[in-house]
This record gives sequence, structure tokens and C-alpha cells, in this order.
Amino acid sequence: MNNRPVSRWLADTIAVMLVLSIISTLSAAQAAPTMQAAPSSAVSGRPAQQHTAQPSSPSKPGNVQVATTVSFTTHVDYAVGTSPQSIAVADLDYDGKPDFLTANANDNTVSVRHGVGSGVFGAESIYSVGNAPVSVALGDFDQDGYADLVTANRSASNVSVRLGDGSGGFGAESRYPAGPGPFAVAVGDFNGNDDIVTANFYSNSVTVLLGSGGGSFSPPVSYPIGGGPQSVAVGYFNNDANADLVAANSPANTISVLLGDGSGGFGPNNEFPVGSYPAAVAVGDFNGDGKSDLVTANLNDGTVSVLFGTGNGGFGAASNFAVGNHPQSVAVGDFNGDGKLDLVTANFGDNTVSVLLGDGIGHFGTANNFAVGALPISVAVADFNNDGKPDLATANYGSGNVSVLLNISAPPATPTITPTAITTPAPTNTPGGPTPTDCANPFVDVSGNIFYPAIHYLYCRSVVNGTDATHFSPHGSSTRAQFAKVVVLGFGTPSYTPASPDFTDVPPSFYAYLFIESGFHAGILSGFDAAGCTSHGATYPCYLPNLPITRAQLTKLVVNAAHYPLYTPTGGNPTFSDVPPSNVFFASIETAHNKGIINGYPGGVFLPNQAIQRDQMCQIVYKGVTTP
Repeated sequence: MNNRPVSRWLADTIAVMLVLSIISTLSAAQAAPTMQAAPSSAVSGRPAQQHTAQPSSPSKPGNVQVATTVSFTTHVDYAVGTSPQSIAVADLDYDGKPDFLTANANDNTVSVRHGVGSGVFGAESIYSVGNAPVSVALGDFDQDGYADLVTANRSASNVSVRLGDGSGGFGAESRYPAGPGPFAVAVGDFNGNDDIVTANFYSNSVTVLLGSGGGSFSPPVSYPIGGGPQSVAVGYFNNDANADLVAANSPANTISVLLGDGSGGFGPNNEFPVGSYPAAVAVGDFNGDGKSDLVTANLNDGTVSVLFGTGNGGFGAASNFAVGNHPQSVAVGDFNGDGKLDLVTANFGDNTVSVLLGDGIGHFGTANNFAVGALPISVAVADFNNDGKPDLATANYGSGNVSVLLNISAPPATPTITPTAITTPAPTNTPGGPTPTDCANPFVDVSGNIFYPAIHYLYCRSVVNGTDATHFSPHGSSTRAQFAKVVVLGFGTPSYTPASPDFTDVPPSFYAYLFIESGFHAGILSGFDAAGCTSHGATYPCYLPNLPITRAQLTKLVVNAAHYPLYTPTGGNPTFSDVPPSNVFFASIETAHNKGIINGYPGGVFLPNQAIQRDQMCQIVYKGVTTP
């Protein structure tokens, strides 16, 4: 999602400049939008590397053959604070239903509404933050497994942080300095913890605040970039597994790319030309080559610019596609279910969103426009009604509300596929799993997920896969067989093939056979006793591979795979009220908690028998793999 501020049409001198700029270019932009290559520039004595490839002209209907069928319900609106300028989505109360937050610029608040199911949202909760919050993002700043919020406060030149309590609420506000005029905020893992970055319009810079892992942040460090950045996003652009930055420089008509060094620092500014007045930037793999690409929403000419990544930190010339009037935000999703990434923009100038369907090789079709509230300025993508289709939500600056549009697109026709033999890969015997490599994120349903770094880490190492080409289904469950593969690959357990199967219900033809046998032989996995097998209609000895794995079972397997010495709390007093010392998983759960690998839920409970969510699974495995 792209949480970035309005271009201050109504705020101060910048507003006047922007209105004049738009008025002066409206007739030409509507007739035949033109692009300008950004001039060479130097900021604070540090010259930018200017890439002068010229953008192409906006696409016209019929230029490419792209599917155009996509449908959404009429928007339903939910009141929030005054002048919402940014929206973020996450499951804040862990009930499996996405919630949303808005940053409300003119009353210095954040509004929270929790999803209640079927795409409906409950009553508004309001939290005060700093002066003129224009962007909101989510992270896990104290490593307790709960979503925390951060806002960029434009007028105060700082950020506000509130730590989440796991039940959907947030604690006391803390403020940290940022650069002058932070217009956008994003969260990334730049050195091992969740960190904060702001795009500072007034100082032509991005500011990085490195997290301590305990909810506090180090003093800000700023990096000069192009002129007037309004948006910032985190991605992986040069295949080194270190998080990088990209910012949209609105007056300069460029984007700035800064490559991360993995220790919290960033390299020099590299600029690439895009359309006129880029107000937002987002990351995705639009041509299916496994390399991260970029897209900007260009306010002055009503286009989006798409730039294909080279995989070494560079980007090709921009290709431009027409959208609605004055797009202020852009986001990515697979809206027609064909496995190819599509685009959506929030169009400030005509109260619409534009959906452009992608063909999977980098082209996008004619815009499909859908009405929303007044002056939409930020758009987010999530599956609000749990039907497997990405829905839309916009923060509407003019009407003070959020518009929710549910996706009712018909599924694509199912092609006839000739089955081919599938070879199940053997577990690696390399500690830590497959060779660490970076990769583009193909999943449209993990943006804003607080466990995204763990999902990305494991996916790029071939430890986890999606439920289809573009969905990870973070709130879905995982079976015992699926997790056997994850734990064996994640911890680099040596492969083992027995002379005969150890479990009656896991024959050699079973897809996870080698993983289950390898984990069992290594003492990580175990089956059920005779009574357990009988109760599930299986013959002893059984593994019951298709049962959902519980939080307690998964925790024990991770502790086993990491070879942690078992820990018992002082006096034997349990950390969680629902995991007493008599519980068979007590020692494993206490050990994992002592290592900082797991946390419980509000009220001091662990819910050991609850099926583990896929995103939680990734977080626990990631912690186990990386915690000595």
C-alpha cells in the first residue's frame, strides 16, 4: 500500500505552487500528456547519478492485448477523522479479519476500524498523534508479535509511534525527530529490527531511524536524494538480501533509489526519470522475471510510470499508462485472479480509482474506473471479506471517510493443463537452508503484514511457498506435512531415506515423505501414539500429515530443530496461564519464550491448541533459524 500525503493543495505556499502547476498543465495533459527528463542535480554537495533514458508516451487503448474484465461493488463509506491522507491495513486484533487505520491530517489523529467479517467494519477508535499526520505505516517495533503504528507528522517534522497491544488497541505515543516536512513514512528491516524511514519534502532527503527491537529508535540519519520527495517504499533491488529504498521526487519528476548495506546504512542517490509530478511509488514484479520493478502515480499528467528492474539496482526507461485525473496513490494486486500483477490508483481529481490489469510481461490495459468518496488520496489492497479476492479501500481527503469496494470479478477461465511428473526436492544439508538469495515479492496479500520480513526471508530461501502464484494466505493454517517441509528446509536438516516408511499414513509417494522422514530421523518430528492414531481412523504408527499443526506443536518442533537446551522458569511458575507445568509442551513453550521466539496473546494466554497461522509460522521459524 502506498501511504503518502496530499500535495498540500490547501496547506501553504506549496499548495499554491501545486495548484498553479496543475492548472497550467491540465489542458495539455488531458490532450496528450508529456514527460520531462529530470535535470541533473546536486543535493548538499552530493551529485546524483542521473539516468537519462526517456520515458515513453502514455499507452492508448488497443496498444497491447490485456484482459480488461474486473468488477467491484459500489463503494461503502466509513467515517474517520478530518482530512484522512493515508490508509494502512493489517489484522490488528488477530481475529483473521483485516482492519484499517487512517492518518488524519487536520485533527492530528489516527482512526482505527476493525473488520467484523464480510467486508464490514466496526466502530471507530481514535488515537492522538503529532501535528499534521500525513502518512501511517505498521511494523513490529518491540518484537512482541503485535502490530505497532507510526505516523509521519508533516508540520512537526517528527514521527509518532504507538505500540500495539495485540487486541487491536495502541499504547502511549512516543515521538522521534525526522527530517523537515516528512510527507511519507515506511517501515523496513535495515539492520535486523523493524526500522522507520521518512521522505522529507522540504529537505530533499530521506531520514532513517533504526529500531532497537525494544520499541525505541536511534537518532535520525538523513540521506540526500532528489527534489521534493513525497513517497517512500522499501524493496530489494540488487539481489543482495539487504533492504533498499525508493522515493518519488515530485517536483523533480524522478525517483531516487538508495541501496542498503545491511547494517542500516545506504549508498548514494541514483535517480531515474518518470512522469510529471510522481506523488507515489510502489514495488512489484510486473514482467515475471523475478526482479523487483517500480511504478509511480504521476499527478500532473494522469499516468503511471512502470520501470523494470535490472536486478543490480538499476531500472530501465519508464513506460507510461493512462489512469484517472491527478492520481495521488498507487498499489499492486491481482484483481482478476489470473496470477498476474495489476495496478490501482486513487485519483484525487475525479473521485475514482483506476484499475489496470497486467498481462504478466509488463503491459497494462485500459483503465477501469470506479467511483469512491471525495478527493481520494491513498489506496490500500486487502481481502476484506475473505473470499480470496483482493478488495480496495481509499482514504478520502475531501469527504473525511474511507471507501471500501469489494471485488466481485468473475474468476478467469481454467485452462486445460497436461499433468507432468513432479519431483519432490530433497531437504538440503546446508545449515540454515538453501543458499540465501534475494527475490521479488510475488504475493499481493502480505503488504503491511507485520511478519512480512520473515515471510520474505523464508520465501527467498525456498523454505515456504504461496498458496498460488500471487497469494501467500497469511491467515490460513498449515498442515503437519507442510510444516515438516518448512522446518527441515529452514534448519538445514540432513536428508534421510529409510529402508521402509516409519508411518503407515506417509508412503514414499506422499509429497512430503522425505521431509517427514528426515525430521523424524533427526529427532525433530514425532508421530501419534496408538490412541491418537485410532481416534483419527489411522493405523499406528501414524503421523497424521493432513491435520492442521497447532501453535504448541509447531513451537516444540522449532525448539527441537534449533537444539535449544530446555528452560524451566524460576520456581516452575508458568508464563502462560493456559500452559501449566503439566502440559506436555510446557518446557518447549517456556524455552521458546525465554529465547524471544514466541509471545502469547493479551490476557497472558498462549492458545496452545489453536491452529497456527501461516504468517505466525514464518515468524517463529525465522526467529528459530536466526536466534542462537
